Parts: sequence; C-alpha cells; structure tokens
Amino acid sequence: MLEYIELTNWKTHGRSTLRFQKGVNVLIGLMGAGKSSVMDAISFALFGTFPALKHKRVKTSDIIRNVPEEHDYAEVALGFDSEGDRYVVRRRIPKSGVASARLEKNGKPFQSQPTKVTEEIEGILKIDYDTFSRAVYSEQNNMNYFLDLMKGDRKKQIDGMLGLDHFASSEEYTTTIINNIRALISGEEQGLAQADTAAVKEQVAALAKERSALAETQAKLKRQAESVTKDVSSAEKELKRIQEGYAKRKKIEEEIAALTSRIATLESEIRKISDMGIDEQAVEKELSVVREEGASSEAKAKSVTAEVRKAEKELAEASAAAKAAAERIRLQGEARKSLDGLLGGKEKASFKKMIDSLTDDISKLNEKLATLKSAMADALKWTAELKKHFDTCPLCGNALSREMKDRLLAEKEKTVEDSKRGIAGASSEIKARETELANLNEVYKSIERQEEKIKEYDGAKKEAEAAKASIGKLTEEKEKLTGRLDAVNAKLKEIGERAASLKAKKENAVRRKEYETEVAKSRERSGKAKEELSGIGASEEMMYAAQERLRTLSAKASELKSGIEGNDRYISNLDGQISDKTARLNEISKAKERIEERRGLLSEMNKFKNALVETEAGLRGMLVGSINEVMHGLWPELYPYGDYDGVRLEAMMDDYVLEARRDLSGNGNGSDAWVPIDAIASGGERSVASLALRIAMSMVIVPNLRILMLDEPTHNIDSAGMDKMISVLTETLPNIVEQIFVITHDEALKQIGMAKVYMFDRDKGSNGATVVSEV
Repeated sequence: MLEYIELTNWKTHGRSTLRFQKGVNVLIGLMGAGKSSVMDAISFALFGTFPALKHKRVKTSDIIRNVPEEHDYAEVALGFDSEGDRYVVRRRIPKSGVASARLEKNGKPFQSQPTKVTEEIEGILKIDYDTFSRAVYSEQNNMNYFLDLMKGDRKKQIDGMLGLDHFASSEEYTTTIINNIRALISGEEQGLAQADTAAVKEQVAALAKERSALAETQAKLKRQAESVTKDVSSAEKELKRIQEGYAKRKKIEEEIAALTSRIATLESEIRKISDMGIDEQAVEKELSVVREEGASSEAKAKSVTAEVRKAEKELAEASAAAKAAAERIRLQGEARKSLDGLLGGKEKASFKKMIDSLTDDISKLNEKLATLKSAMADALKWTAELKKHFDTCPLCGNALSREMKDRLLAEKEKTVEDSKRGIAGASSEIKARETELANLNEVYKSIERQEEKIKEYDGAKKEAEAAKASIGKLTEEKEKLTGRLDAVNAKLKEIGERAASLKAKKENAVRRKEYETEVAKSRERSGKAKEELSGIGASEEMMYAAQERLRTLSAKASELKSGIEGNDRYISNLDGQISDKTARLNEISKAKERIEERRGLLSEMNKFKNALVETEAGLRGMLVGSINEVMHGLWPELYPYGDYDGVRLEAMMDDYVLEARRDLSGNGNGSDAWVPIDAIASGGERSVASLALRIAMSMVIVPNLRILMLDEPTHNIDSAGMDKMISVLTETLPNIVEQIFVITHDEALKQIGMAKVYMFDRDKGSNGATVVSEV
C-alpha cells in the first residue's frame, strides 16, 4: 500500500505532502491544478519514469518547476509497505548533472543506484513499469482511448496490454526466418543447377594423371642431383687440400727469401763493426776510470749547489727585511701626516679641555631639564586638582572663589606651556652638545691611534740600513759560489761525453756477437725450410685444374636444382587445381546436404509458426473470456439503466470490438443482440463501458491487483451514472482492489463513502504553486 508522497519543485508543486489510506483516495481540482502530476510522480518514484516521459512528450527539464522562478532540482519521495516491511524511495532530478535515487528499508539504506533501485522495487511489488502503465495507471482523459483508435491500432494496443504483442513479434520474426531459409535453399539450388559435376570429376582425374607422370620425372632428377652433389663435395675437399698445400709452399718460399735477406744484412753490419778495430777490454777499463771521475765531480757539484741555494735563501730573506723596513718607514710618515691633520696646529691638551667643557655644559643642561619637567608636572597636578574642586582650595581646603580659581588655573596652565617650551629648548641644546661631544671624542681617539702608530714604527730606519749592508755581502758571496758551480758542471759535461763515446764502442762490440749468433741460426732454419719445400706436391697448375672441375660440377648441380624447383612449383600448381576442384565437388555434396537440412528446418519452423498462432488464439480467447467474466459482474454495478444488460469484448481477426447486449424488441421476449458500443452508445454510455473494460483488463493482467489509478473516470457520465459510479467506488471496488486513486474535477465524488479527499487549488494567473488541502 502507498502510504504518502512528498513533492518538491515537481511541475506546479512547490512543496506538497499527501498521506494516503487503504481504500479510495480522491484528488479533486480544476484543470491545471496539479492532480495528474501526483500520479506521474508516483510512477516516477517507483520506476524512474511515467508515460509522458517514457514516450518523450516531456523532457526531464520540464519536470523541474520554473515559474515564477527557476529551481535547481525536482524531487519526489514515496513511502509504501509490502509484506510487513516499510520502504521509502527518493528520486531527484537536478537541473544539471545526473539524476539520483535512494531506497530505504525499515529506516535503513537499502540501495542507491537508480537502475538497481527500480529493479529492487519491481521485485518487492512483483510488477514492472510496463505492467504498471498498462494495468494500474491510465493517463488523464484516456478512458475512451481504445474506442477512439482505428481497428488495426486498437488490436495492436490491446494485444500490448494483454501481453500478446510478443506473439505477434515472434510470428513476424519466425516468418522472416522462414523466408530467409527459403531464399538460401533457392540460391543453392540455382548454384547446383549451374554446376557440371561429371566434367569436374574428369578434370580432377586428368590432373592427377599428369601429376603422377611429373612425379616420376622429378624422382629421377633428384637422384641425379644427389649424385652430382656428392661429386661437388668431393671436388671441394680436393680443391681445399691443394689450396692449403699451395699456401704452405708460398709461405715457406717467402720465409727462405726473408732469411737470405736478413743474413746478408747482418754480415754487412758485422764487417762494419770489425773495421772499427775495437778492443773490448781496453774500452771497459777506460770506462771504469771515467765513471769514477764522474762520481767525484757529481759529489762536488752537489756540495757547491747546496751552498748556492743557502746563499740565495739568505739573500731573499735580507731583501724581504729591507722591503718590510721601507714599508714601516712609509706608514710612519703617513701616520705623522694624519696626526698633523687632526691637530690642525693645536695642542692635544686643548682637545681634552674642550671635551671636559662640553661634558660640564651637558650636565648643567640636564639639571635644568629636570627642573623644568618637575615644574611642569607640579603645574599639571595643580591644574587637575583645581578642575576637580569647584569651590575649595585643593591644598588648604579653604573656600575658593570662581575668579580666584580661574586665575590660578590660568597661571598653572601658563607654567605648563612655559615649561614645555623650556623643555623643548633644553632637549634640543643637549642633543646638539652631545653630538659635538661625540665628534670631539672620536677626533681625540684618532689622535691617540696615530701617536701609537708613530711610536710603533720607531727603529725602522736602522733596520733598513742593516738589511742593505747584508744584501751587499750576500750578493758577493753568491757570485763566487756560482763561478765554482759553473766550473764543476763544465768538468761533468766533458766526462759525460767521454763516457758516451766509450759506451757506444762497447755496445758495438756486444752487437757484433749478437749478429754472428743470429746469422748462424738463420742459416740453420733456411736449410730446414728448403727440405720442407721439397716434400710439398701442390702447384698453381694443380689448383687451377681443381677449381675448373668444381665449377663444372657446381653448374650441373645448379641446373638440376632449377629443374627440380620448377617441377615442384608445377606440381604445387597441379595440387592446387586438384584441391580446388575436389573442394568444389565437396561443396556441391555439402550444398545438397544443406538443402535437405534446411528443408527439414523449414518444415519445423512452419510447425512452430502455426503453434504460435494457435497458442496466441487460445490465450487471447482465455484472456478475453476472463475480461468478459469480470465485466459481466461489474456492468450492473456501473450502468444505472436497463436498456443494456451486459457488455463484452469480442476478438476479431484484425480488431477488438467492445459490444453491448440489448433487447431489440423492447418487450423482454428474449430477442437480445450484441451490437458495437461505437454504433449505438452515447458519450456517457461509452465512458461507463470503457471504465468497465479498464477495470476488468487491470484485474486480468494483474490477478493480485492492489492499486488502481483512475484519471477523470466520470467524463461524459450523467447524474444517474454518477450515482452508480459513487456506489461502485464506495462498495464494490474496495472489496476487489486494496487501494484506489481517483483524479477528477467533479466535486460530486466527495460523496464516495470512507474516501480520503484532497482538494487541489492553484492561482494560474500569477503562476502560483499548487496548494493541497485535505477535506
């Protein structure tokens, strides 16, 4: 059962809340007041859509209230119960972004993804949107909808409501499949008619024969190629053997030539050294004497060099001392010049006197400043006391006249002002004297610093004279030592030249012995190489002959290979042709098998189609019978007159016809006839018949129907029909359906017994929001 609904910015609703009851709930209001919007909102809350939105007659943006001002979202919340559990579903449509949904169960979050929320609700209520829109909710002014349709459209719509449209779709799909199968059979039969199976078989046999003959030729060529390949391998090995022997021969010949050339060169060098007439023992003895003289001279050179380095060091130190003394003399001169500039012709003592004088002046000025500040503070205190006491003296407590008080105040205030001026003057003078004193102190300190520098550089002149004398002495000593060192170095050079000459003679003597040894070894190796050369049986002519034989055999092998490869390609081509034609024969055979299989499938599909037609007809008969049975019980309750004693829905081949039964004789003699409602009924009679059909179809489509929504069910019904309608809604339908919603502009429906009635109102002139009130 639906318990309540809350609408926020939903179409014309600003914020509306309706609480529903079991039984009948009536929503009454003028056109445009927002009644049908409540039914749309219920559908949207449950399934995320409603008929106008589903069929795109409105957009989601149209749902959000936009007058008299635009809003950012629309929201609906619906509370309902099922099988002892209480649920609340909320859906929000934002102006921008994605719609959201949330389902709560017994006060706790249950699902929050829009599609999942819809699926959960369909499972809870055991009804989907399609069934809900067909059986539960009829849109506004849609009661006579089926009577107003053309017969083809009416059959399609009623079949859709009864769920029979799936059979029509299946029949159409089955017919398409049958036609496709027939087309496939026809196409393959045409292909088989054009195929010459016997000719293809003859071609396959001829190709196979040709291939067999070519295969024999190919086998002979391969045997020849195998034999030639062995000969090529043997020729390659022989050529390699000859090439290796020839290469070895050339290498030995080159080695013999190199040895002969080397022996000649060495013998020439030996003769040159012998012509020098070198006595190796005499050379060695003289070289020993020269080495001893060299060692003695090197020791002496080392000793003199050390004395020169010492003299150079002492000379550098004396020069540095002279330079430092000169710098100190220069700095002392600068200090004297700075001191003269600071004194300016005065004595140092005069600066001290000026400093003491300024210090004394500043002390006196500070005393004056303290006196002025004390006088001003005393005057300010008196002024404050005089202002507090109106007629007594603050000091003695005696009576004080107004004139006396004013005169005293004026005197004290003048004292304050004078003190301020005096303080300002004294402060300024103190600051000036302090600045002057600071400058004098800085000058005095600079004088003392320069005096210290002059005293520090005393004696620099004597240091400079001593350094100059030392430099002269050290320079003379260095020159003497340098002369001694030059003499020693000249002696060392002479000894070095004699030693180099003797070493060269010794090296030549050693080299002659080495050359003689190498000549002996080279002659020995040359003899052995000539013996090896005589044992090698490979010549250039033999190598050329082997190369020619290998070339001839390789050409033969290449020719055979080309022939074999050509035959392989032709055999492959033959195999391809045989395979293609064999595949064609197989395809013809398979095509015949497919045709037979499809003929069998075609027969089965025709049987299936006939079964669909028969099942649809049988099910339609059962559903129409059930609808007519319900309408048979409803009609007397709904229709207030006796001229039509029953209504029924008749299923035709291409249409559904709503018929009424009437007595044609008018005397009740039993000559009743069923006639179409369209042909005989007034607007009100059509509406009552449509309402009976609407309720009956809902009860048949949903056997456990719990909710029924009727939008403007009293359209075109007269007062007697209205009375009957009120009676049905009061007594009959609540016993069949748990909860009924009636949307109407007719206030007569307030009379429905035990109904909960809501009145809807709205000031459309000012685009006002819907106002809902419970009656």
